Amino acid sequence: KNPHYQGLQKTATHPPQLPIHSLQCQGRISVCLKWQNKRSNFIAEIRARSSPQMATQAILQLKSGEQKKNNLLLIVPYLSGTIVQMISSQKMSALDLNGNYYIQTPEFLAIRLDQENQYKDSQPIKKIFSGNSSLVGRLLLTQKGPFNSLREIGESIAKRGVGLSVSTISKVLTRLEEELIVQKEDNQIRLIQSDKLLDQFKEEYVPPKIEEIIKIMVPDPFSLLKEKFPTLAWSLTGESSAYRYTVTTPPKVFSVYVTDLINLDADPNERFPNLILKQTGELPVYFDRLKEDGLNFSSKLQSYLELSQLDKREKEIAQGIRDDILSNLK
Repeated sequence: KNPHYQGLQKTATHPPQLPIHSLQCQGRISVCLKWQNKRSNFIAEIRARSSPQMATQAILQLKSGEQKKNNLLLIVPYLSGTIVQMISSQKMSALDLNGNYYIQTPEFLAIRLDQENQYKDSQPIKKIFSGNSSLVGRLLLTQKGPFNSLREIGESIAKRGVGLSVSTISKVLTRLEEELIVQKEDNQIRLIQSDKLLDQFKEEYVPPKIEEIIKIMVPDPFSLLKEKFPTLAWSLTGESSAYRYTVTTPPKVFSVYVTDLINLDADPNERFPNLILKQTGELPVYFDRLKEDGLNFSSKLQSYLELSQLDKREKEIAQGIRDDILSNLK
């Protein structure tokens, strides 16, 4: 059926109706789209999932052979921003099952990309940028590869004080490969889009769950930490660690993650503290801590992630840390 347009590059009042109600199958079909007295014929590839990796494979198949002389159309469950960029650069068209479409032909141009995704991919691990699953990506942004095996990645994570099963590592890497962030080639695992991985961490960052908070005023916060927490996992928060990684002044009030709030023999001071202790057992905040002069600083990545969620000044500081992280991976 013909969608109605208010102009060349306008949103249709009704999404185009296609003889497809689900993508249970994959393959190639012919599609004709009409608008007013104009019509365009397409060679279309259907994919049952919306990962950039599957989209890349479909685009390569469409642009090979005789079909490259035709208008080319990709059909997926959901048109993500990444897939739209890929389609646009290849001068192709695409549509999804939600009513989104990006149609560009010599006859007409039609774009609609405001419909929410009702076809979520079923993934073994959905949240790979938070929780323990995030440790795989955190390692890739910390240690320059390539890695020769899953076992090597597991050993590198374990050296930083956290154990992660090989099966979990494998599932996370599969997701990262589908997003074209990681490449597995010649028996090596390589990070190929460090900036995209860093952006994903920022967009999906979830602050650690804090179980309890104590605010105190002490003569020397660092001496207290060294004395009272020598055997417990603790770390200055990412925000309090920022001065270690970039040019900025140390905070007047230091915040610290601790796994256990022991008896500090210090009276709480809610109004004028210089040390805030936050109890959390979430492992990512302690991962890859920088140990220096008896102190534990949050990793450069954790510092970046926390600052990137705050106000304009903190975001500017975060940008400098981000540049440093990416520079070290080149």
